[in-house]
Amino acid sequence: MASPGRSEQLADEFEDCGGPISVGEASSLSDTVLAFRLGTTTREQLDRCLPRLASELSGLLDTDLGAREAS
Repeated sequence: MASPGRSEQLADEFEDCGGPISVGEASSLSDTVLAFRLGTTTREQLDRCLPRLASELSGLLDTDLGAREAS
């Protein structure tokens, strides 16, 4: 899991990446978000990560469900 001090730096790495990501990257982004401290994390930091995380997890779920329906 990313440390709270490193989480902001990691968030910047994901901010501008608009292409598809791997399960490993989604996992890393999840770790980054979970490392944020609610008392000190700014709304801006959350807004950079959470929409992308939600989108990627939704895409992974859609891919998984599509694979299950095709089998």
